[in-house]
Amino acid sequence: MKFRINYPYFFTVLLLTSKLVFAGGYTVSKDSICGSARVYFKDTSSVPSGLAVQSREWNFGIGTTVTGIPDTISYLYAANGSYNTSLKINYSNGTNKIVLLGRNIEVFLMPTAGISLDKTVSCPSHDVFNTGLITFSNTSLPGSGIITTYRLDFGDGSPISNNSGTVSHDYLFQGTYTVTQYIMDQYGCSDQTTRQVTMLQNPTVSFTPNKSICKDSVILFKNTTKNMSSFLSWNWMFHDNDGTVTTIVQNNTQDAYHAWIYKNTQKVILIGTNQYGCIDADTQFVFVDTTPIFSITPSVDTAICLGQTVQYLLKNAQSYLWESTLFGNFISGDSNIVFKPKNTIEYKVRGKTNACISDYKSIKISVAQDIETVIKMQPDSIIFGSKSDVKINIKAVYDSIKWSPKEYITCYTCDTNSFSPPTSAYAIATVYYSLGQKTCTHTDSAFLFVDNTCTKEDITIPNAFTPNGDETNDIFYVKGYPLKDILDFKIYDRWGVLMYSATNIKPNDSTYGWNGKRNNNDAEQIPGVYIYKVQAKCANNQLLNFQGEVTLIR
Repeated sequence: MKFRINYPYFFTVLLLTSKLVFAGGYTVSKDSICGSARVYFKDTSSVPSGLAVQSREWNFGIGTTVTGIPDTISYLYAANGSYNTSLKINYSNGTNKIVLLGRNIEVFLMPTAGISLDKTVSCPSHDVFNTGLITFSNTSLPGSGIITTYRLDFGDGSPISNNSGTVSHDYLFQGTYTVTQYIMDQYGCSDQTTRQVTMLQNPTVSFTPNKSICKDSVILFKNTTKNMSSFLSWNWMFHDNDGTVTTIVQNNTQDAYHAWIYKNTQKVILIGTNQYGCIDADTQFVFVDTTPIFSITPSVDTAICLGQTVQYLLKNAQSYLWESTLFGNFISGDSNIVFKPKNTIEYKVRGKTNACISDYKSIKISVAQDIETVIKMQPDSIIFGSKSDVKINIKAVYDSIKWSPKEYITCYTCDTNSFSPPTSAYAIATVYYSLGQKTCTHTDSAFLFVDNTCTKEDITIPNAFTPNGDETNDIFYVKGYPLKDILDFKIYDRWGVLMYSATNIKPNDSTYGWNGKRNNNDAEQIPGVYIYKVQAKCANNQLLNFQGEVTLIR
């Protein structure tokens, strides 16, 4: 479609919308015309006093004269050229006056806008296929003047081109676009023309192999593109991982066969071109299987301690099928699993691929059960500086034992020792035992209270004894773990007679006790109440002086 119109924003020429006043005494609505236009003439001269206009003879420069009385008249100029106009006014007294315009009316031949396209229907550009690239060629024809302005609007909001030659433009989106060309010559004469470009929806190419792929087998790749009848050609490209590219070009047959001879990820590309020259491609990476000889990390035979976990990572198969996953927890798919069994157990797993046969492996996890220990501490409360006897009973076969804190244990690798910390603390025993090459540990502890103050209440002295030879409570002596030394130990009867005396003896030792006889050698004393006096030194070097009563019973 073509329009011939004037565009004020293009032109430098003044288009008159009001009358042009000339010295000759009449005006014209315009003196420069592009193409064809009607020009209005108006007599503006003054009529002499006492006279009247008899007639007006208008000369439009076309070789004939138009006569009439009205002071306004128009003429349609349709042919290009230069027109010299004039006006003759005849008055009522027979006189006349000839008026000239002063410059010619110029009529210019219009330029003709024109563009040609290499194609009007295509698809938007995408990926590496520039199917939306359209080439526009300028076919405009000049009028009376030289075309000085070219403007090409592609209709998609992109910048307007001012190139007067051949221009290419890339359309990126689906739709119909109106392309408009504007031209203007040196006289301000302009024209425009429009064309339409349609970007269809891009085709979508797709394919899939119809079965799993195994090395050395012939595989059918099925073209699953919709509306395949609109495609003119197909191009299959098979990339083997040795660098070989097998290309199959087909016009009518859409499917293709290929045999893979290498195991790994292979690339397959299908390129389709439809009736409009639109191109699309589908690229897929195909993994070629072989019979899996999969690996398991760590070793399939593993020993752990009870409560520990073992994580297995399976490789070289596409999927795995476990017969049982008791005590197991999958971390990533079926190839990364953590087991925490409570006893020795054996698992079986099958490695699978999509096309090839499977492989089986067995995994045995041996679990070393926890051992039972009992720590006995006698006493469980001491005075600072004294010690407690500690013994651990282990109800299992073990390798070794270590106590801590080491510096307060008399034998830190023995099952029986003494514990003498400066403050209250735990005696901690770590027992080492093994299953195969796996070494496990078990930890047990006992708490010992350490008191810095020594009192009589910390001393154990019986209030009666029976020296009758039955080896039970036969000796009366001073007991107490807080004691370090007994400086003086005396026993009196109720009349104040000394029955027994000993100095600088050890506590908790019946050798240094009273056997119920005077001085432990004379005659046996009669039953009754006796008085004892003790001066002792505690483990913290504190001195104690106390006395009490003991009853001798026979």
